[in-house]
Amino acid sequence: MNNNKLAQKIIIRLFVLSLIILSWPKQLKGNKIELSTPSDVNTFFENLYNFRFNSVNALLSNSLPINTTYFCRMYYDWWMLLSTNQKTYYSKCYSNILLYKNSYTTDDSLSIFFDAFRLRLLLLNKQYLKAYQHANKLIDNYEFYVNSMNKKYMKDNQKLIVGLMHYLGATALKKYPYLFQKKKLLCFSDTLGLNLLVQCSQSTSVYARTESLYFLVKIYLEIESNFPKAYFYSTQLINLFPENIIFGYNHLTLLSRMNKIQEYAILKTKLLSEITKNNDLISEQKTYLYQLINTI
Repeated sequence: MNNNKLAQKIIIRLFVLSLIILSWPKQLKGNKIELSTPSDVNTFFENLYNFRFNSVNALLSNSLPINTTYFCRMYYDWWMLLSTNQKTYYSKCYSNILLYKNSYTTDDSLSIFFDAFRLRLLLLNKQYLKAYQHANKLIDNYEFYVNSMNKKYMKDNQKLIVGLMHYLGATALKKYPYLFQKKKLLCFSDTLGLNLLVQCSQSTSVYARTESLYFLVKIYLEIESNFPKAYFYSTQLINLFPENIIFGYNHLTLLSRMNKIQEYAILKTKLLSEITKNNDLISEQKTYLYQLINTI
């Protein structure tokens, strides 16, 4: 395998996860632009994860707190991108980063999120070298935050960041020590990381609970190759959000790998039915999601 292919394999496997998780906002002292989880933010994510895009649009237009506007719009555009595969939404995601940077000229508790999301877009655009370079910068920025956090009193969004950074940092050092500076990653523990994610999966925050379950699925499926555990968490996820075709697609992929033929057939029929009856989906979403489900 040549160096370019090796680099792509490493970055795709680890950084698709590690850069996605860096989208979690943190709460720090200073210029306070923070993500809280009031009822309207919970409602926003409840609707978004269940593919109720009309309701999501109404919330974006009317009732969300001003300090979460760019964050929520970013996630809306991201899910539109995932459900249409149209680069228009890629551009809109990137535009949100620029709008945020232009609106807030000083560092605040969400600035690292937008830097991380830029890396997420670089990965999607297959700009692997730039993604790797920026990932190392993010490790620098998060090292102090992770090390100084009081694990006993962390809020759920903080548990999500710290848990994922611990797990992925430790995993990166174990699997690819020649790509990372050891001193930055020696403090990370994969066991602690997984424990924090499991705790977070019981959160009352829709956002934190859902994303922790999602990453537990990805970790056990793609890194640990522990299909029973991936199945355990994925089942929770699709039960929480039965209308989310992307979560359903991931579960369908898992069922195929586990050779659960009957369960696979039932879920596939259900997902195709959900696409048909969901009037919140635009035609481009329905076309792409039909194709996606039928590829498995």
